Amino acid sequence: MQQVSKDIQALKEKFLSERENEQSNILSGLRDIPTVSNNITWATQIKKKVKMYQERVKQVLGEDFDQD
Repeated sequence: MQQVSKDIQALKEKFLSERENEQSNILSGLRDIPTVSNNITWATQIKKKVKMYQERVKQVLGEDFDQD
C-alpha cells in the first residue's frame, strides 16, 4: 500500500508539473501534433496509470475496498 501511495503521489506531482507539460508541448510542436491532441494523449496515459494503481489496491484490499 505504501508503494502505491508513493506512486500516486509521484503521478500527481508529474500531472501538476508545468515543466513536464511544457516539454511535451514543445515536442508535440516539433512533430506537428496539435497541443490539444498532446494533452488528450497525456491525460489518457495518466488515466491508465491510475486504473492500474486501483487494480493494485483492489488486489491487496479486496474487491469491495471502495464500498462503505
